[in-house]
Amino acid sequence: MKIRNLLKCLIFFSGATGSLCCSAAEPDFVFEGIGYVITGPDAVEASGVEMPRLPPEYVMPGMVEREGEHYQVIGIADGAFEGRGELVTVSLPNEIERIGAFAFAGCGGLRTVTGAGLLRRFGEGAFQYCGSLESMPAASGAEEFGDRCFAGCVSLQGVELSDGVRSIGERAFARTAALEWVAILSPDVAVGEGAFAGCRSIRKADLGGIRGTVPSALMSGCGSLEELNLGSEITLIGDDAFSDTSIRGTLCLPSGLVELGSRCFSGCAAIDGIAFGDEGLVIGASAFEGCTGLTSLDLAGVAGIGARGFNGCGGLESITFDFGCGAVGGDAFGGCGAIRDIYCRPEVPPAIEVTTFENVVEREAWLHVRPESRDAYAMAAYWSRFEHIEGDFYPLGVEETEEEAEFSVEGNRLEIHPGVEQYRLWSTAGESVGAGMGGDVIYLRNGLYLLQTGSSARKIFISGGSEY
Repeated sequence: MKIRNLLKCLIFFSGATGSLCCSAAEPDFVFEGIGYVITGPDAVEASGVEMPRLPPEYVMPGMVEREGEHYQVIGIADGAFEGRGELVTVSLPNEIERIGAFAFAGCGGLRTVTGAGLLRRFGEGAFQYCGSLESMPAASGAEEFGDRCFAGCVSLQGVELSDGVRSIGERAFARTAALEWVAILSPDVAVGEGAFAGCRSIRKADLGGIRGTVPSALMSGCGSLEELNLGSEITLIGDDAFSDTSIRGTLCLPSGLVELGSRCFSGCAAIDGIAFGDEGLVIGASAFEGCTGLTSLDLAGVAGIGARGFNGCGGLESITFDFGCGAVGGDAFGGCGAIRDIYCRPEVPPAIEVTTFENVVEREAWLHVRPESRDAYAMAAYWSRFEHIEGDFYPLGVEETEEEAEFSVEGNRLEIHPGVEQYRLWSTAGESVGAGMGGDVIYLRNGLYLLQTGSSARKIFISGGSEY
């Protein structure tokens, strides 16, 4: 299955010329003004230009001859055509398997490259700063995209990634300003830091194939990015991964996520809600700083928050701290002057610093805690600064309501109705039992549970006669 990044907008920019750092190899022979190095019994790579000037529309031969011997052209050596500003179009033989490091780097007038249908590898900086390049070789079977291979190709109109892609290097497509969407669906693909950083036209990214770590600065500065799908097997999101993007609506984080890097979603002002993972998530410094679209936070599953984690979220009005929440860093909610309600599920007050709620008006904000915990919060360091501390909060974190429940119980079977967007299930001891969305079916041991659906909560008694 081929995954195409389709482009609608073209912005032309004259790329840099001159040497970037790679010297062409000494040729074994010259054929029609191009040097070639022998790489096998019947195979060669183009190694450099041995004539004053190339034709603007250059067609590379598929076969070359030396003293009566014929050789198949299977690659472009490192630096072979670097800085050749006269090139406008290049047609490559279909049998080309490799384009070496900086092979066409700095070819500022180059607009199209065709052919090379068997291409497997783009070397480091292969087309770096080809500012007029609108299309790349088809390369439907390409497996490796080297570091910065298309960085600065601000006019690039399409990138084709196959299921066989094994690696996308650091800043491989950085500042390819015309790309509108990216899909990385192949499992086990290695993606480098900043691979799509600064691609300001990308609107949608599906990263379902990434496992483990989302690299740092992956899509930092992609100012048009509105839709983001994260793979279910992601455990860490690196520093600045999605900073200064336009992700909209509720950000749904993978259930197995354990760490958010520094500034990973900072400046994402259009995020208006966050669904955190199951439990144990550590939020890094400034991870959501400046996310002004947030109005409420339920920190269910969050184990800790770094310094300035939500600093400057000026629209934030309410926060709910979850069981298991550990330390909360300085200025974590600094500058969140609109906060009026803080709900705390933990019986023992989480550790905060003197500046955790810097610029939050303690005399106007209300702190809601469990009835049996009121005195503990009133005496705890820095929590005691709040003038209004009320013991009116249930362990679940919401008041029980008489609204119609969105679930059904049959024996030990609990079914969440399809219309429910999100739910969380707790034991009466405050332990998380489950979380998900409408349509889920859960089998429970006999006992009393608390179910939260949206803003409502209900007690559920399971007595099906079976113990699961």
